[in-house]
Amino acid sequence: MNTASTNQNNIADFAGFGIETEEDKPFPVQCLPQVLQTYLREICRIDGVCEALPGACMLGTLSMALGSGAEIDIGEYRVRGNLFILGSARSGTGKSVVFKRVVQAFLDYEKAYVTNWREKTLPGVKAEIRMLKQRQETLDKQAAKLPQTSGTDLQEATQIERRLGELDRCIQEPCMTFSESTREKIADLVSRSPTETLASVSAEARGCIGTLMGRYNSKTDEDMFVALWSGDYCKISRIHRPDTVLQRPCLSLLWLVQPDLLDRLLSSDDMLESGFLARTLFFEASPPSYVIATKAPGIVATQNAWQALVWHIAFTFYHQSHPVIFPCQQGVMDLMTRFRLCLMQRTQFEGDLADVYSFAARWVEQTWRIMLVLHVTKLPDSALYPVSMETANEAIQLMDWFATQQLLLLTAKRERKTDERFEALLQVLSYKPGQCCSLRDLSRRHGFQETEVRTIVLNHQCALVIRELKAQGPGRPSPGVAIAQV
Repeated sequence: MNTASTNQNNIADFAGFGIETEEDKPFPVQCLPQVLQTYLREICRIDGVCEALPGACMLGTLSMALGSGAEIDIGEYRVRGNLFILGSARSGTGKSVVFKRVVQAFLDYEKAYVTNWREKTLPGVKAEIRMLKQRQETLDKQAAKLPQTSGTDLQEATQIERRLGELDRCIQEPCMTFSESTREKIADLVSRSPTETLASVSAEARGCIGTLMGRYNSKTDEDMFVALWSGDYCKISRIHRPDTVLQRPCLSLLWLVQPDLLDRLLSSDDMLESGFLARTLFFEASPPSYVIATKAPGIVATQNAWQALVWHIAFTFYHQSHPVIFPCQQGVMDLMTRFRLCLMQRTQFEGDLADVYSFAARWVEQTWRIMLVLHVTKLPDSALYPVSMETANEAIQLMDWFATQQLLLLTAKRERKTDERFEALLQVLSYKPGQCCSLRDLSRRHGFQETEVRTIVLNHQCALVIRELKAQGPGRPSPGVAIAQV
């Protein structure tokens, strides 16, 4: 299948991007690299799960393996490949099975890396610490016998102290993944990584959601996750411990939950407005439609190929102290520019995405991130091949599926919020002289921004109208809104 032509035929100018159809939009398996497609279909055939569950988990796992080790140069800035993926599925639909088959590959890599660190790196670090402390004691004894410490000895003592501080961080066991944790512990774990890279993974993230929503604090913890997704400078100050400073942290996230947990997140105004959910590719897995196979002769080979790919990406990129920068073909830049401009138009006050602006505003960057994850899986070696049009179109189709999922899951919230704001606006207008009010006054006195008012009027044209209102004194008429006279 030619993914580029399919994409152009389906969404052409992107006006239909994220739009639900009469039939459920299937997860675009054809946009994944061949190794992923083969293994995904084997998992679905054997375990009877829907394609979205292993497909999304594969993207999340590859994002973890990539870490902060690669970036796409898009001219104005660079984009990393860390993704936040939150999947919802009912109990008994295969979350744990899929998690084990897909994510375990990266967890095994972490286990092998830690084992190698214990056997080969840790003994050397301990030996160096012991030798430096012995030398430190010698210098202390020499200084006690002399009336004045020499400049050379002072310089050496300073270097030893500095090196011991570095080794004190190196002696802590490396950590690449965690599940449930407080913001302070997350910051500590990230600071222990030489590349400030970490991944949060959980096959049943009920505890993670509880912590995120403030189980251990008086406020929610999503600000930490937002900073780690964006790579922002972050400083955590505590009373009895030194400050934890993160220069350019990187967090990938893959959580699987039951539907009630996702509903709880989407019902929280704080979570919707915080930016966490806008940065998250969340979806709901549909019931499986596969007949479970009694035998699985091909699963071992495809599973081994999947694990080899994950390990290769982690070994090549995860531990990079400086990220590998990939260029793009000019056609990719042009395509993404058209994509961005179309979304900008659709998020204007009369656009179909105006009420979900905070989500739609992230779709272009999310597409870049998916694009980078796909790109590194196709590299035959470490050469800096530019990102191709084919990969860009595949990333757009994958993002189209996630965007549609977002809008479907937000539908109830969007409708409820629109109805509530409509009723609130009607109440304000009912107390105004002439049952009308200027847009400026609604903004200054009642918290209704012009964009929101125009959207409400657009959706309730039988009840409200926009018209020019005469000024009470001298002055020009100003636009306002009024209750329609029946």
